[in-house]
Amino acid sequence: MFKDLFKLSSPRSFVQAIGFYIVYTIILLLLAFICGAIYGVSVSDVESDTAAMIGTIIAGIFSLVLSLILLVSKKRIKNTGYILLAVVAGGLSYLLGGFVGMILVAFLSTIKPAGYTVSTQPVPPIAQPPTTPVNK
Repeated sequence: MFKDLFKLSSPRSFVQAIGFYIVYTIILLLLAFICGAIYGVSVSDVESDTAAMIGTIIAGIFSLVLSLILLVSKKRIKNTGYILLAVVAGGLSYLLGGFVGMILVAFLSTIKPAGYTVSTQPVPPIAQPPTTPVNK
């Protein structure tokens, strides 16, 4: 489930995508918390609306950037459909929150890299050394 989380070019199964979603959403929450805390310390009069706005902006930027990094690492950046999904992920994170936008980012983590092939050829058996007859 949590295998190769930070190796963005590797293709993921559905279960691994769930692990990716959990870990990167926690990273997003920590990043939004840290940015909100820095802003709260620097500005003494912080309203809750301002803190929520900072969180949504961070979520939108994080989802968009992570999606684009995934596409670059998988060499799929020239695919218009995937770029549209990355933009939608950023938009959904901004409008509906990071939990929603990160679902599309987790989906993008499941795509196979360009040129990725799985061999369907059977593996040949290990060659045995030739036996020589023993002369009596």
